[in-house]
Amino acid sequence: MAEFLTKKRRAYLYGLAVVIVPLLIAYDALDPQRAPLWLALVAAALGIAAPVTALSNLSPDPQEYTTSDEFEIEGE
Repeated sequence: MAEFLTKKRRAYLYGLAVVIVPLLIAYDALDPQRAPLWLALVAAALGIAAPVTALSNLSPDPQEYTTSDEFEIEGE
């Protein structure tokens, strides 16, 4: 999903939502008081691509799985 929602596609879809919501209000298909909620939902749905991409590209840290009894602090 993260590969599909590129920055350009997210910008296009968000722009499309910004145009569609006022049209829905004009044709009484959407309550004007709920319009900001729908736009926030669209923004949240489209904004999820970045965290999904970040989480899917995590590589394991080999030192994370070592069996060390003490924490090593850099600079000591």
